Amino acid sequence: MAAILGLSDQVVADVCAGVTSGTCVPANFNSPGQIVVSGDISGVDEGIVLAREAGAKRALKLKVSGAFHSPLMESAAKGLGDQLDRIEMQDPKFPVVSNVTGKVR
Repeated sequence: MAAILGLSDQVVADVCAGVTSGTCVPANFNSPGQIVVSGDISGVDEGIVLAREAGAKRALKLKVSGAFHSPLMESAAKGLGDQLDRIEMQDPKFPVVSNVTGKVR
């Protein structure tokens, strides 16, 4: 994964589409001009080079252990989903505040 600063969403998408050595996809749109890309090592490395060539203020490789938020995580998501399907969900035993709505459940 890599943080790309100073490029628009569309330019980062175009950069990722131009990667030929592996997988590189926009993964997190943190704020305007700050987008994280994800993929395999060769794809992200090429994406960093292309982002810099496209005028990125910074393109910084992130120290992570996987290609999170990318299609490369689909098999892990399926495995996790299979495990979650085996669990009987219950109501929480204590109040939980939603970070989306602010409501207490």
